[in-house]
Amino acid sequence: MKTENVYLFLCVLGVILPTWQYTLFFMENGIDLRLFLTQPFSTRVGTGLVFDLLISCAAFFVYAGSVGRAQKIKHYWTAIAAVFLVGLSLGLPLFLYLAEKERRTKRI
Repeated sequence: MKTENVYLFLCVLGVILPTWQYTLFFMENGIDLRLFLTQPFSTRVGTGLVFDLLISCAAFFVYAGSVGRAQKIKHYWTAIAAVFLVGLSLGLPLFLYLAEKERRTKRI
């Protein structure tokens, strides 16, 4: 299986799995944005995971921006936008897919 196909599969999982959980949350609690934003901070483990994710997103933004421009990866900015729209679970594999696709194109 091609590496870029693995990245595409991870993109699909990165959309489906978080969205599924968010949907279940809103079905149980209604559109309670205050609860949605405060619940992850209700335990130390949750808070640690939120901080871990925020730092990972920040590192990804720096990396994707600099590598995307330097290697002239087409549409690299869509991966950054995907983090804001869905999360790092979509943005990172999408960027890796775009980078792999660009690498294969330049090699041919």
